[in-house]
Amino acid sequence: MNNTITYSQENIDTIKKFLTLTTTKNHYNNWNNRTKYGYHSFHIHNINIHGQRIPHIRLNHIKKKINFENLNLLDIGCNTGGMIFHLPELNSAIGIDFNKECIDSCNIISNILKYKTKHTFLEKDLNTFDIDTYLHNKKIDIIFLLSLGSWVKYWEKLYIVCMKNCKYIILETNNDIEGKPQLDLFAYHNCTIEKVSDSSDDDTTNNYGRKTYLITTNK
Repeated sequence: MNNTITYSQENIDTIKKFLTLTTTKNHYNNWNNRTKYGYHSFHIHNINIHGQRIPHIRLNHIKKKINFENLNLLDIGCNTGGMIFHLPELNSAIGIDFNKECIDSCNIISNILKYKTKHTFLEKDLNTFDIDTYLHNKKIDIIFLLSLGSWVKYWEKLYIVCMKNCKYIILETNNDIEGKPQLDLFAYHNCTIEKVSDSSDDDTTNNYGRKTYLITTNK
C-alpha cells in the first residue's frame, strides 16, 4: 500500500455511518452484527474502525498459503467487505451478501477507497440465488467461504458449485461439529485440504472456535 494516502474525516465518518446501519437488524437466520461498527474492522491507511473481526490478522494467516497479487476473488457472504478491502492487490473482487445494509456499505467504501481493483457487490439470498449461472464464463481464481456453511440451508449445493468454478477455496468453519460434514464433502470430491489456522484469533469478542482451511480443487 501507498502509506502516504490520507482519507478525509468526512469520508471516514461516512463509512462509520453506513457500518453502523448494518447492526440494526436481526436476520431470518438469527444472525446479526453485534459490535458498534459491525462485523469487520477496517485498518486501511488512516482509517481505523473497530468491528468484531480483524481482517488483516485473518489474511496474514491465509497469505502464508496464497499470493493474492492480480487474483480474481469471490467472497460469498462478504458482509461489509472487510476481507476484500484489505486486499488492494486483487485484480477483481465480487462480494455477495443478503444484507442490503452490508452491500450499501461495501459500495460506499469502494467509492471512497478508489482501488484499481474492480469491485462488484451483489445483494442476494444464497438459498435462492442461481450462483452457478451467474459465474458462467467468469474467471474466478479463489473463493472465500468464511463461517458460511452454518447459515446457508443448501450449503452442499453451493460448495459443489464453488469447486466447479475455481481452483482455490478458503473455508472457515464455525466449529468442529458443523465443520466436519463440510470438510467431508471436499474430501469426497478429492480436494486437497490444508489447515491454515487453528483458531479465529482475530475475533474481538473472544469467539476463537473457528478453523480455516485452504481447499485445492480439481478444476
